[in-house]
Amino acid sequence: ASRIDQIDGSKIRISCVGDSITDGVGGNGTDYPSIIAGEDNNLDVFKFGYPSEDSLYISAMCGATALYVDPFTIPTTNTLATAPTITLRMANKAALTLDHISAQNQCTVGGIEGYLLYVDGVNKFQRAKSGDAVTFDRPQILLQNYEMRHKEDILILWAGTNDPSIPDMNATLFYQIDTIIKNLQHKKYLVVGVMNTEKSTNIDNVTIYYRRCYGNHYVNIRQYLLDYGLADAGITTPSEQDQIDISNGMVPQSLRPEGDSYHLNAAGYTVVGKYLYKY
Repeated sequence: ASRIDQIDGSKIRISCVGDSITDGVGGNGTDYPSIIAGEDNNLDVFKFGYPSEDSLYISAMCGATALYVDPFTIPTTNTLATAPTITLRMANKAALTLDHISAQNQCTVGGIEGYLLYVDGVNKFQRAKSGDAVTFDRPQILLQNYEMRHKEDILILWAGTNDPSIPDMNATLFYQIDTIIKNLQHKKYLVVGVMNTEKSTNIDNVTIYYRRCYGNHYVNIRQYLLDYGLADAGITTPSEQDQIDISNGMVPQSLRPEGDSYHLNAAGYTVVGKYLYKY
């Protein structure tokens, strides 16, 4: 997670959870969580955005889908050199590797706090403090930072960019979003809709499903960007390409990096952050 403001118990805490869009890819240093944080000094905003993350991995990060570690031994020391390689699984699925980790990701395994790392193509567990060696003879649940420390935060959930294409996307995405929301055990959340798709039956089905399930908790961000994104970015005269994009149901080019249909540029992330803050 990226801390935008210092943790303060008197502040309203918001966790922005998602993929490369939440991370701010394409924004040249601008991302929507930091824009939200800049709107109000009474907010503590945390960013959990990882490139290439699909809804299943996001569900695991939130603790809604259990993530297991195969039996292994945690050594006495807490150095990277002694950090053991670990094998991760979801239930009975094949082993997986979380390669989105670019920094130390706080987690707990068997009551031992440490960090989930990605080093030289494998995942490792580095304990936070030295202590007695611990050997596990059966799989252990791995709790990540969000599940441990942010589950009570207001949640802004933006997933689906990396989920399978039509026709599998709907079933996979809907199930994982439902799982995450049910695991929250509170009603302080927003579900942000899929953005990177031209107008189609599939995107219409996503919108219908989200509206039916989440009501006012659902944010149709794609429609907002089509209708008001350029105006809110101060662009009074759309380019020819903007007009073509909008007619095709695409986010206009002026709000996206050149040649990128998945992410936003600084102007795009700025209007999104301000819109979500006011929502």
